[in-house]
Amino acid sequence: MMTPGLTLTPRDRRTLALGALVMSGLLIGGRGIPAWRHWEQAAFARADAAAVELAHQRAALVDERAMHDSLIARRKRLDALRSTWLDGDTPAGAGAALASAISNASERAQVTIGALDIRVDSSSSATLVPVYVHATATGDVQGIANLLAALESGPVAVAIRGFSLDAADPGAPPNRAEVLRADLTVEGPWHRKPMEASP
Repeated sequence: MMTPGLTLTPRDRRTLALGALVMSGLLIGGRGIPAWRHWEQAAFARADAAAVELAHQRAALVDERAMHDSLIARRKRLDALRSTWLDGDTPAGAGAALASAISNASERAQVTIGALDIRVDSSSSATLVPVYVHATATGDVQGIANLLAALESGPVAVAIRGFSLDAADPGAPPNRAEVLRADLTVEGPWHRKPMEASP
């Protein structure tokens, strides 16, 4: 404490003010700067975490949009394919629809169809069930080729799973038009109705 009656010269006052300023600076530097640095680091950490979270949210939004667009595209493709599946409430009905499609194709191709053997795995619990029809067609080369083309371009999506070609009458004279016999197995898809699906 200053002694009463002691007067400070302007120089002493400046020295005292400078000392007080230095002491305040030391206090602020010793306590305030580390606290400020700690706050700054915490703020940067929070900002980094927020940026990472925002990036995750944006990526999730992009993925969700892509999945939604992909689902819509798949649904459209499925709806387009639905019209090519075999009609029928039962596997037997689907087999009859495929046999009818083969008969119609043979009429357009002007070939004769013999017996049609329908095979369906009625015990299958799959949603999309393959239906098979084995057929024997008799006609000339052009007629058999037209039959295959008619099946491929018909309204039902089919696949030829078996095909063999033989002369219908090997002993026929050379001057007679050759008649061929084609044995083919045709597969078509049948979509099981929801009520038909197994639980």
